[in-house]
Amino acid sequence: MGAFLFIVYSFITFLVLIAGALFWYFKNVNLSHEELCEKAVAALQKNDYEKAKELLLISLADNPDSKESKYNLGVTFTALKDYDNAIKCFEEVLSSEPDDFNSQYNLGLVYFQIGNYFYAKKCFEKILETKPNDFSTLFNLALTFQMQKDYEEAHEMYGKALQENAKDADCYFNLGLMAFEQKEYEKALELFQQADNISFGRTDVLFSIVRCKDELCSYESKEQGQVIVTQYKRISKYQGIPLEFDVFWARAYAKIGKIDKALEICNRALVSLPHDALAYRILGLIRLVRNELEEAEKALLRAIELDVYNPEGYNILSYVFLQQENTVEYVTYKAKYKELIAENTVNAG
Repeated sequence: MGAFLFIVYSFITFLVLIAGALFWYFKNVNLSHEELCEKAVAALQKNDYEKAKELLLISLADNPDSKESKYNLGVTFTALKDYDNAIKCFEEVLSSEPDDFNSQYNLGLVYFQIGNYFYAKKCFEKILETKPNDFSTLFNLALTFQMQKDYEEAHEMYGKALQENAKDADCYFNLGLMAFEQKEYEKALELFQQADNISFGRTDVLFSIVRCKDELCSYESKEQGQVIVTQYKRISKYQGIPLEFDVFWARAYAKIGKIDKALEICNRALVSLPHDALAYRILGLIRLVRNELEEAEKALLRAIELDVYNPEGYNILSYVFLQQENTVEYVTYKAKYKELIAENTVNAG
């Protein structure tokens, strides 16, 4: 009897759901195209993307050539992370109106989102043919070049973007990231400080400022190192700290000789970032300092496995083998370290 009642209840629930869906459909299917678009835009503004999609699909069933509906459907698919369909919508608009700014711009953003920087660049460059001073396009083209590590082109585009908006913190921040990547730490610090002056208190900017100071601080400067550790500690209480934060905080503790604290934070970092090569290099260094040579070797071999072209892992590991009196491996890894340093110097030149 209980099973029978459950089946009946489930069937009634199903009918209610179907009835509700049909009621919703027939309620909206008789609306005019303009009314459907208006309701869809309202749903988009409320982040109700599924409702917006349904309304726009009804609109396009009767008005398949509607540019407005196709564009808004593309925006909706983007919000739903249905990038293939978003691309189709924007390209359909552009097939009839190749100079439609919004569709071209959003198409570029979608290509950027999926990591197709070649086509993202083409979209943004197309816009600049007719709108050479559009700040958002210049910024996103610069960011596209940056992701491709074409720093010269990125730098030029950020410069043009800043001519249109000299107070944009993100331009200075991204320029700082590129300088940091190229180990120009003093220049990066200046750029991050400019970003902080414009947008005071941003966690990512403050973290980057301390990272620059950390890179510029020698292992011998214990007093300055303690100041940096204190700054990391203050930032650790902020909202939105990046996952890699603990990696650098652990290194800062190691630099001032507080090895136990460094080990605690490094192990915590590896829980969040189990595939982070820098975290394993720091762990290997900590283990070396503690004379835990087998553990140091394991950590450094893992670091090299994750980042085979970074010379520091080979360098630290060579000292581990030196402490183990393993001359053959010491010579091998030291030679590899020098080889990679030479290659990096040539590439930088």
